[in-house]
Amino acid sequence: MSSKFLLSATALLFGLPGLFLLFASDVALAFLDGPGGTAAVLMGQLAGGMALALAANNWLARGAAIGGIYGRPLLVADLAASLTCGFALVKVGGPGDTVVPMILGIAFLVLAVAFGRLMFTGPKP
Repeated sequence: MSSKFLLSATALLFGLPGLFLLFASDVALAFLDGPGGTAAVLMGQLAGGMALALAANNWLARGAAIGGIYGRPLLVADLAASLTCGFALVKVGGPGDTVVPMILGIAFLVLAVAFGRLMFTGPKP
């Protein structure tokens, strides 16, 4: 898998929910059955802003050589974010609930494996 495709896919996977959380965090919290208080909406907006920043970072770095020693800070950030999101979403999406969190969690975990593999191999165009 090329690093350009991986960074583009990660930018989309972090960017779309980031935009949704940034501009409609009250709707996202209602979808997740969470509390709709002011502090919860603010936390949703902060999480959306951070996801959008990571997505923008990935989108802008998609043309650079990533892998091995190249782009290590970006790889570590993507690996940590993908693992955290993946494990959290897989934990939330259990049997009996909606399958959307489980599918998204598996997608994030696949990205985490790809970033871990890319970290210990050289860059591929």
